[in-house]
Amino acid sequence: VARFRLIRELRHDLAIDDEAIPLLLSLMDRVHSLRRELRVITEAVAELPEPMREQVAIAVERRLGADDPEG
Repeated sequence: VARFRLIRELRHDLAIDDEAIPLLLSLMDRVHSLRRELRVITEAVAELPEPMREQVAIAVERRLGADDPEG
């Protein structure tokens, strides 16, 4: 039911073309899946001892900085 309501909203309220809806739904599904995976990873990291959490945070910041063309 929620999926049909979403499709109706995309078509009518947002005027999304019928041909674009499958792609948009697929992208939205992927975003939800990635959010769920990120939540699981975050929960797992939160269970680590503090020194390990700090190491993870430093490694993540380093990798994010490496992806930043300005930094």
